Amino acid sequence: MQYHYLVKLYNHNYRKKIIEKRVKDIYICLDSDAIRNALSIAERFMGEGLNVYFIELQDEDASDLGFEKITEIIQETGVMTFEQLMQLRMGILWK
Repeated sequence: MQYHYLVKLYNHNYRKKIIEKRVKDIYICLDSDAIRNALSIAERFMGEGLNVYFIELQDEDASDLGFEKITEIIQETGVMTFEQLMQLRMGILWK
């Protein structure tokens, strides 16, 4: 399994490279303080036809979980649906 890491410093050039390289699957895993940004990124990639796997961390940071635990979480995560995206967006609005 090949992983492409998306960093908080996401920009248009990074997105363009992902599209140019014909990446099919992308995993987005940002902590809860970056949820709005993460959902916007997910929506953009879904619009490009990529399979987006969205890992929502509650009060944890991926680096604190360690490689083995975060890999396990990633492997258990399914492709994000438009319905899931909208549910998460609505949840943010009501917080």
